[in-house]
Amino acid sequence: MTALLHDRPKSTDSYVTHDEPGLVEFALAVGSPVIPDDYLGRLVLDRFCDLQIPRAVRQRTEQELAWLMGATPKPPAKREKILEREKVISRIRDDGRLNDLTAVSETNFTRLGLRFRWEPKIKGWPQLLDFGLALLIDSSRPYGNQLYRCTYSECRRFYLSLPTKKQGSRRTRYCCEEHYKEADKVKVSERVAKHRERQRKLQSQTKSRARR
Repeated sequence: MTALLHDRPKSTDSYVTHDEPGLVEFALAVGSPVIPDDYLGRLVLDRFCDLQIPRAVRQRTEQELAWLMGATPKPPAKREKILEREKVISRIRDDGRLNDLTAVSETNFTRLGLRFRWEPKIKGWPQLLDFGLALLIDSSRPYGNQLYRCTYSECRRFYLSLPTKKQGSRRTRYCCEEHYKEADKVKVSERVAKHRERQRKLQSQTKSRARR
């Protein structure tokens, strides 16, 4: 990711972005426990670069992302999953950070036509975080159905998974090929350890019978 935010128009209290996947990635980074705080600074620019998210907020975001990920199975969803999703919606609604969300627009005229775009103005990281979570909840956007969590024990980060052209399927268990390989090594090591333990017990039982 080259840049999540940029400062157009110039302002001391707000930033502008039209990179929706970047907004979601910010929320995923906040809620992923093994990603260090300085990583968050590399996702954003300028005054956000020294950003320190309180631990309580990161833990809350981790729980909310887990709820949102569990709330999007193939329908019909279980009632408890729906209730968990409603908790996230209620928290964002009650905090009210998205109620005063504003935007700026830009129209570029060319010889062949025009290009119009609008960009939401983000006021501080709390609004940035809630906006990213809201994009995951919004059913008109694809991000909620792309949300997964890496099952590799040394990672456990949340990520968006898209079907690849090569495989035609999503990564649903591991965020990258490296973690798939590392997890496979762990599984092999565990199987070898269990096999050796069984062999040790078998040998011990054989020796015990021989003494009789």
